[in-house]
Amino acid sequence: MEELDKQFEHHFSGLQQLIGAPLHYVQEKLSVADSTEIPEDDASVRELGTIDVSGVNVDERNATSPDDSSQNHIPAGGVRISFTVPVDPMHEEALSILKKLQIIENDASSGDFCTRREFARWFVKLCSKLERKRIHRIIPNLITSGSVKSAFDDVNFDDPDFLYIQSLGESGIVPSKLSSFFGTSANGSQSANRNSNFLPESYLSRFDLVNWKLLVEYPFASELDQKMLSKNVHTLDLSAWPDVTASVFVDLFGGDHSIVSKVFGNTRRLQHHKPVTKAQAAAALTSGRMEEVVRDELNRLEAENQSRLSAMSEMMEELINRGDIKQYWEDKMKKEQDRGFEVEKHLQDVLHELANERTDQEKEIADLLKEKSALERQNQELVCLRSEVDGMYDRLATESLEVMADEENLEKLSSDMSSKHQAVTEAKSYLEAEKEALTMLRSWVEQEAARVHEHAEVLERAFFAVAILLALARSQSTET
Repeated sequence: MEELDKQFEHHFSGLQQLIGAPLHYVQEKLSVADSTEIPEDDASVRELGTIDVSGVNVDERNATSPDDSSQNHIPAGGVRISFTVPVDPMHEEALSILKKLQIIENDASSGDFCTRREFARWFVKLCSKLERKRIHRIIPNLITSGSVKSAFDDVNFDDPDFLYIQSLGESGIVPSKLSSFFGTSANGSQSANRNSNFLPESYLSRFDLVNWKLLVEYPFASELDQKMLSKNVHTLDLSAWPDVTASVFVDLFGGDHSIVSKVFGNTRRLQHHKPVTKAQAAAALTSGRMEEVVRDELNRLEAENQSRLSAMSEMMEELINRGDIKQYWEDKMKKEQDRGFEVEKHLQDVLHELANERTDQEKEIADLLKEKSALERQNQELVCLRSEVDGMYDRLATESLEVMADEENLEKLSSDMSSKHQAVTEAKSYLEAEKEALTMLRSWVEQEAARVHEHAEVLERAFFAVAILLALARSQSTET
């Protein structure tokens, strides 16, 4: 009933605006509404049927550095760098549809990269507002500060998107502190530390986009055999995906009808670390089960718009036939004429009051002229005092220059002394180095002399040995 009352109030306010307008404006308004607003809704319905077009060419041109999504975090005090990325027309249509449904803000640009905060807000709003089955819905709970444990350390209760981000952590779509808190963490304390931050200002990676969407799209995929599904998936870099879930395999098993193909096109390298644009995020949100849901919502809005326009046209036609609008404008013209007479009378009274005020102001001006002459005399005295002060200031300036010159001389003397001291220090270090070198040379010469002396003694001993051998040889030869 409340919704019907709001619709009736909206229709009645629009009807009051038309009643308060001239007759020719009302006829033009009705004719323009029939020719422009209806095709706009039809175009919105046509946009939904073309969401599943491949965006592979756009994605291949959006190559960025091979960092992980957590490394794309923007510091709080840093400067965000905007990138202009070519956008697929079908992704543009998906973005415009979500803007029309008030899921995405109207100022969102399709070529900008999407942050994790923005996608979490849009994702939860879409699933809670349009999703019909409770198993696929994400319902944010209204909570108060201190009544529940925060899922992430970097998202406080004061954060404007806390409700949406907390819902993702509580539902288990995004790993958080609650996973280890409820005993669902498989990696222990390391996993808890890794999942303690949401990084809301980081760019949303392809892995996060696909994983979050598919966990809601296929909630029972974890019961399937992941190895059996992976055999039929021809994706080269799927093994590099961190913590890939069975839902991803189920979606990729669908081939051209999968959400991954509709968002990123027919590609064999998904490159999970790359950031996604807001248009790609919108295409993912309107794919899968939500495609039919969004189409039905657009049809409902179009039907409401048509019924509202038809009701307004019928009411306007009835009012025109009864002559209420003509009578309304005749009464209004009469009131305006009466008001014109009253305004004219009031104008004459105001002019009379202005004449009286003018005479009073002339008297005040004469008094002000007298005060002005007195102020001029005081000004002359102040000028004389100022000239004396200027003379004193000039003397002080001259003395200040002399003091500055003395300070410069002292600084020059100090610099000369420091340079001389530095030169003496350098000469001293040089002499010490030479002394050390001479000491080393002397030790080396002494060592060489000792070695030569030893070598000479060895040669002398060898000479005596050779002489003895020769003598023995000669004695033996004489004996023979």
